[in-house]
Order: sequence, then structure tokens, then C-alpha cells
Amino acid sequence: MKKYRNLLFGLGLFVAGGVVGALVMKSVSASDADREPVTQVRQSGYNFISPLLDCDPSSSASVPGSVKQSISQSINEIMKRGTIEFVSIYYRDLNNGPWFGVNEKEEFAPASLLKVPVMMTILKQAERDPAILDEVIENAATGQSESVRQLIERMIIASANDALDQLNLVMEFSELEDLHKVLGISYPRVDSPENYLTVKEYASLFRVLYNASYLNREMSEYALELLSRATYAQGLVAGVPESVVVSHKYGAQSGVLASRQQHHDCGIVYHPEQPYLICVMTKGGEYEQLISAVSSVSESVYNAVEKTTNN
Repeated sequence: MKKYRNLLFGLGLFVAGGVVGALVMKSVSASDADREPVTQVRQSGYNFISPLLDCDPSSSASVPGSVKQSISQSINEIMKRGTIEFVSIYYRDLNNGPWFGVNEKEEFAPASLLKVPVMMTILKQAERDPAILDEVIENAATGQSESVRQLIERMIIASANDALDQLNLVMEFSELEDLHKVLGISYPRVDSPENYLTVKEYASLFRVLYNASYLNREMSEYALELLSRATYAQGLVAGVPESVVVSHKYGAQSGVLASRQQHHDCGIVYHPEQPYLICVMTKGGEYEQLISAVSSVSESVYNAVEKTTNN
């Protein structure tokens, strides 16, 4: 089996093209949870996770109209600029579960977003054998040695590609594939197209971390804590106040070798009253404009959530 990093960057880097088209709003949809809402009972006492204890399907909850409107307006404003080909957005209320999406079925090249399932796979292995996190791996190219834990932290916090390379040596690829299957996420293969991952699919990784429903509570808390320390401060982070914690991962396909510029950022915004999951994926146009689009969507959604909590 090809190493995961080869899959990641083999799919993510192509010859540059000048594709700039009109952004089309393919779909605006809401989940069954939005039409038949539920209220969830969760265990407190953690900083990053919120374990699900019970659901009440008879309760009333839905994504506020103001949040839906802010998402739609953000898309419309980006469309008016005429410089970005496509934007997809997925939003989920993490207190009660309803979600709202725009173009959530559009497919993108994930690039470094794939480092999150790699982390989750190795942490799942560590649940069975905690010693794996202390295993030391020597980098044959540099002669430097790091523990698996240190490599995971560099891969997530700094999005280090060399750390991903080293972790391929200990990761069980069959378990990585199983994770994709369980969550219904397309698994990247050598013959996979450049674009194959949707915002809705990818968001499921953050949902299971927040709910502590795939990894145990200790590992889920650790994973989201690492994601909250990501050094990347643009995208989602740039759209919320500095005091608000964001556990997130960005992915980028850019530069002269990219057939189409892409920029994505997905994660959990820990609004003090209303934590929410947001995933924004963009493609086509100037790369800096893609980053700006993600930040503007993030700011618009945060402001809308803030208003709903103050009413």
C-alpha cells in the first residue's frame, strides 16, 4: 500500500491552471436533525470534548434562521466578487445537533486535512497499547529521533509533513481505512480523483472527537487539545475573537504545481454559550482570496451565533 503522505500530496499537487469561474450555489440543505430536532444530554467536566449521554427526540431545536442567513449571505458576497470558483460550508450546532449546509456535496482535494484521521488512527492503536506513543523513531535522512507522541504533536500543531512521513512507519493502514469506512469518508487511493472529499464527510471526524464516540474520552480530549494549539492563525481563527478557542485543521493546495488553488479550514469553535462545528472548503481563483473567503465566512457565522446567544 502506498504511504499515506504520498496519497495526500500525490492527490494534492498538480500542474497549475487558470481556472476561475462563477461560483454556483448548488444546494442549500438541512439535516433530518434540523427537520426533526433533538436535544442532547452531555457530560461536563472536560475542556474540549462533550460526551453524549442521552438524546430526547421530542425536544425542539433547530439552526437559527439568522445563522442560516449569515451563511447564505457570505456565499452571495463571495459570488459577487467573481474571483472564486466554489465554496462549500457545513455548520453544526454542537449543543443540540441540527446542521445546515451550502454546497455540502461538492468534492475537494483534502491535502493536509488528512493528517487528522492519521492522528486518530494512531491514538486508537495507543488505546490498546499506550507504549506506542513513547516509541522512538529515527529519521534516516536527518539522524534525529522523536517519539511517536512528539511526531503527532508536530504533525498537528505545525502541520509538519516530515512528521507524517515518520508516522507512516507505525500506523496500521488497515485501521486507517476502517476509520474512513465507519464514518463514511472516501478513502484516498492511487487512482482516486483529485477532488473526492466533501465538507459534510470531513466534519464527521470532528463530531466523533467532540462526542468521544470513536476514541475514548482521554484520547478524544487529547486530540482536540492538540488541534486547539495549531499555529495556523488565518482561516477560521481569524474570524473569531482572540479569546475564543478553535480546534481546527487547515488544508492547502497551492503554488505553481497546483492545477487549481484550494484552501480549507474545518474545526470546532468553542463559543462560550454555543460551541459549533464549521467546515469551509474553497477552490479556484487566487490563493489569498480563498484564505480571505474562509475568514469572512467564519466571522459572519460567529457574529450570527453571538447575536442568537444574546437574545
